[in-house]
Amino acid sequence: MNTPLKDSTQMRWDPILKIWTIVSPERGKRPGTFIPPVPDNPPQADGEICPFCHHSEISQGNVIYQAADPEKEYPWFVKVVPNRYPVFRIEGTVKRWNEGLYDIVEGVGAHEIVIDTPTCDLQFADISIKRRAEVLKAYRARILDLKKDVRFRHILIFKNHGSRAGAAMYHSHTQIVALPERPLNLQTMLSTSRDHFNRKERCLFCDVLRQERDGASRVVFEDDVYTAFVPFASSHPFELMVIPRRHAHDFSLSTDEELYSLSRVLGNVLQRLNKTLRNPPYNFVLITAPPQSPKLTRPDYWNSIEQDFHWHIRITPRITFNAGFEWGTGFSINPVRPEDAAAHLRNVRLIPE
Repeated sequence: MNTPLKDSTQMRWDPILKIWTIVSPERGKRPGTFIPPVPDNPPQADGEICPFCHHSEISQGNVIYQAADPEKEYPWFVKVVPNRYPVFRIEGTVKRWNEGLYDIVEGVGAHEIVIDTPTCDLQFADISIKRRAEVLKAYRARILDLKKDVRFRHILIFKNHGSRAGAAMYHSHTQIVALPERPLNLQTMLSTSRDHFNRKERCLFCDVLRQERDGASRVVFEDDVYTAFVPFASSHPFELMVIPRRHAHDFSLSTDEELYSLSRVLGNVLQRLNKTLRNPPYNFVLITAPPQSPKLTRPDYWNSIEQDFHWHIRITPRITFNAGFEWGTGFSINPVRPEDAAAHLRNVRLIPE
């Protein structure tokens, strides 16, 4: 077999998402090229009140969940409130109907805001491990509660950091959306995972993790509980996956100790991204098993999900943008080899927490 040239363009198949990514180093430049030219999402102007800060009316209003500051500096550190401009509202019943060929589902769900910190000057990547663990506990608590509602078929947790990643607020926050339908990318992952398990009686994610750890060229950081690596077919430069080393299908079953470890790993890799790319905008998505509501027509549908699915986190810096080729083909063009991105991130020197 011929050895491919290091700088050759490659099409890489992602076995989890079942998509092709074109890795084209010739189109790439050094990491500094991707630094945003202007500050992204500036803080509140003097005299302007941030609605998420601990002294505002919104943060003191309809509270769904609240956690004390483990360092006892603020009256609270994490708070969950309803989104004032929700994608879905929780009132109502899920109705399904059609207009001729077209299917329609009533938009019933939930949309919540996790206020990660009580003040604007604290960002998710920079807070202490203890405080970040409290944010992760809020995620766990809300998933456990929302899973009780039989109307919801998926619970999505995501963070938009910076306006280029879709954030409308500078204040660090996370969003939780419960949906009445499962999105296509999740359905793809569920189907791919189940098919792999049916053929090999092994978890696909565990197989991917084993190969990444064996080669180690794309591993950025790991401890005894989690591994963070740049995926082989990364669709964006410096994309990261953080995944439990032991098989685990449901994030909401994580222990306090596991969340503390996850807090440490997330802080580590986010600080590496910030130092390499000078605080880039990014999207953070937690992908976990959906509520296990069996279908009447397929009672065996969820039989293997505890064995075949594996929860994980995707962190995607938004430093490149799709254009006509990407939209026209569905391919992604990544101008940085994943192995090079991982090496850049590994070489960052951090001050131990």
